[in-house]
Amino acid sequence: MKETGSPKLLFENLDLTPIHHILWKDLHTEGPGRPVQYNPEWDLKALMLRQLEQIPYIKDLVKRLRREKSLREACGYHDKTPTEAHFTQMKKRGGAEGFRLIEAWLRREALRHRSSQPLSSAGLIQAACVDGTDLPA
Repeated sequence: MKETGSPKLLFENLDLTPIHHILWKDLHTEGPGRPVQYNPEWDLKALMLRQLEQIPYIKDLVKRLRREKSLREACGYHDKTPTEAHFTQMKKRGGAEGFRLIEAWLRREALRHRSSQPLSSAGLIQAACVDGTDLPA
């Protein structure tokens, strides 16, 4: 039986391909050099999870991801989880404009699925609400 209302189910039905260019901005993708350790799509899912679970701080998100295997796997992480600094770098790399574009795209996706998947749409709207700590001053 499939779970209803779980972040894992919401993330499984979410195709992040249209915002791939925003998430992978300024990341090393090929050639010599250090490879990307965590997929930026996983990072976005973790930030969305933070909104869905109403986790107040990034440090608390990192703790929850380390403690709860189901949350880690819902985002895409397996054995290791990123640090607080990793999320700070990810938010800095995307910038305020990048997050605004991501938020707008998530809201459009929610509107597109509102009749066929109303609970997923509600989850996307909640997850799209990036709080003030996610955007630079």
